[in-house]
Amino acid sequence: KYPNLYSNCFIEAMDIAIGIVKSCKNNIEKPTFDSYMIAFKNRDYRILSNGVVVPINKRRVFIPLYIPKKFKSYLSKYKTGRLTVIKKNNEYYVTISLNIKPPKRECKNVIGVDIGVYNLVVVADAKGRELLRVLGDETIEHKKMLEYKYSIKQQRASRYSKKCIMGNKYRNYSRYINHCIAKQIVEIAKKYNAIIVLEKLKGIKGKSKSMRKLFRKWPYYDLIQKIEYKAKENGIPVV
Repeated sequence: KYPNLYSNCFIEAMDIAIGIVKSCKNNIEKPTFDSYMIAFKNRDYRILSNGVVVPINKRRVFIPLYIPKKFKSYLSKYKTGRLTVIKKNNEYYVTISLNIKPPKRECKNVIGVDIGVYNLVVVADAKGRELLRVLGDETIEHKKMLEYKYSIKQQRASRYSKKCIMGNKYRNYSRYINHCIAKQIVEIAKKYNAIIVLEKLKGIKGKSKSMRKLFRKWPYYDLIQKIEYKAKENGIPVV
């Protein structure tokens, strides 16, 4: 189909395809990849202040981009990896992987993170002193209210269009709160030069039905992941 395409793009496409096949647990059905995308190695592209230059069809092409200030600081701070251009709903996005080397930090103290329903998070030090508490009842009820509003607007929109025209504003509320909580916990760990000890939530599925229902109200696994990667970025061990 594309005989003049840059050779490294074929290699990147093969690597991504092999990764998809390996990650597919069910080998009976053929895995599919429906998105339009093209990927480049870090030595093949050049990032500018207002865009990126990539090789396509054996010539270099400038792609203008809107790059937020936060991401610009990341690009100047860390080594870049694979660059991927993705098409979503007739809009184009560029994703760039970053090779982050966390700073070496010697942690002498410990903080414990207790995760629950009525209190989303309670953080305490080794002596039992409370350092952070995030109430769960009000937050979860606000999330449910936003999701209800979202569903009403979605139903109204579906009367006029088969496609969903609403964004992820309401559904992303819990992820935003998790980002804020994770950031606060990591800042506390940096302040006290402490290791973060998380509560182990494995085995919840085997508990009672009422317990499983409570834990479905909030994405706790997403919260744990955010704490882990933010801590890793700052060189803080997580147990």
